[in-house]
Amino acid sequence: NYILVRSKGYRRDDTRGYGTVVGGLGSAVAEVLAEEKLAPGLERVGIQDRYGVVGFLDDISEELKMTPADIAAAAKKVLGK
Repeated sequence: NYILVRSKGYRRDDTRGYGTVVGGLGSAVAEVLAEEKLAPGLERVGIQDRYGVVGFLDDISEELKMTPADIAAAAKKVLGK
């Protein structure tokens, strides 16, 4: 499996995309790693399953909890910091 081969030797995996957390690349990676018991600190950051919003990028990012600070906080949570 490509995901397992690419994940081998890493303590943390990271996927990034500008989409929902449901049904995307992150979902596929999370599913494979969870089935193999290799996802001890999984934190899904992305647009939750909801209708989209329209506006300026800064406002949308804040509304969707996708600002750089939100992403950094999620990473720190997984790393236990």
